[in-house]
Amino acid sequence: MLCGLPGSGKSTVAAELVRRLGDVEVIATDVIGGRAGRYTKLRRQLEGLAGRRRYVVLDGTFFSRDVRDEVRKMGYPVLLTYLKCPLGVCLERNEARRAGIPIKGVIGMQRRFEPPGDDERPLVIQTDRTDPEAAARRIYRAVVRTQAAGARGADSGDSKGSEQQGGTAEDGSNSGGDG
Repeated sequence: MLCGLPGSGKSTVAAELVRRLGDVEVIATDVIGGRAGRYTKLRRQLEGLAGRRRYVVLDGTFFSRDVRDEVRKMGYPVLLTYLKCPLGVCLERNEARRAGIPIKGVIGMQRRFEPPGDDERPLVIQTDRTDPEAAARRIYRAVVRTQAAGARGADSGDSKGSEQQGGTAEDGSNSGGDG
């Protein structure tokens, strides 16, 4: 799950993940449509992909803990990745888009945005300092670690192992570097 403000680089990083991961589908919440029924639609898309794709990248603002928790309740293992970027850079990137969001909309989202807390164990990538390819490499490494932990957990009978997320100092989640 990629979360962050509009212009933080979510769609660009998602495209890099497609290249790196291979068997992946991207679901952009912008494409799903309005707020009404968004998570029902998202759940249907995820269920339709179950067994058909190894990975699914969720590309959306996911601006609050409640919204992120709704996705987690769907029962799929989630690696939360917070693409952190200063508002000014987000506004510049958004303005450069063909179909950018109005500036007031981006500022409004920034005001309501609840960055993931440490208890959500996010992988944090500072996208104004990390290029999309490096960001995708960091996410890929976190996915591999998560899968390895899940396999170890399954071997030891620990059913929680498959839901382990990034966020340790080792993966650089609290820094803007490439890890």
